[in-house]
Amino acid sequence: QWHGFDTFPFQPVEEPAHLVVRTGERIARHRRYGAILTHERNNEPPQRRAIDAQKPPNLNAEYNKNDTLTSADRALCVMPLFHIHGLVASTLSTFASGGTVILPPKFSASSFWPTVSQHGPTWYSAVPTIHQVLLSRADSDKAPRKSSLRFARSSSAPLAPTTMLNIEQRFGCPVVEAYGMTEAAHQMASNPLPPGE
Repeated sequence: QWHGFDTFPFQPVEEPAHLVVRTGERIARHRRYGAILTHERNNEPPQRRAIDAQKPPNLNAEYNKNDTLTSADRALCVMPLFHIHGLVASTLSTFASGGTVILPPKFSASSFWPTVSQHGPTWYSAVPTIHQVLLSRADSDKAPRKSSLRFARSSSAPLAPTTMLNIEQRFGCPVVEAYGMTEAAHQMASNPLPPGE
């Protein structure tokens, strides 16, 4: 559910969910192209994905192997909703699990920890740059060593192993790093949460 709003039923259907346009310096030299992702393809179980790698995976299904995302979870969406990372990872996966999305007007490093304290998110997903900013400001922003966060997630670019370790040590929660491709899916692979997390 949206924070403060009612839930709505989630019905995967074989209709277009979003058009993801692949752009960038390398693509610009050739031609831009798009991939149409459907509701149903975004929500296939991981077993079927292993057989047909062309169908995009679902963040919720990946993390729900051990009931990782549940209706009790609260995602803090720090990514913009025009970015597939914010739309699919933080928002749609949380809706599919029946959880709550906390949606600030925009990302602000100085308001991140007050938002965590006020709304009690259980996880957030961000690009490595945001993780690095939060780490660099952790002491000056009085970031707690342990909060409501069960895990942090990183995607859209590689996360340096030292940054991952520093996040886990400083914020007291494990980090899940994910990999995806615009033309296939937001998430294609992910390291698992530690047992019991």
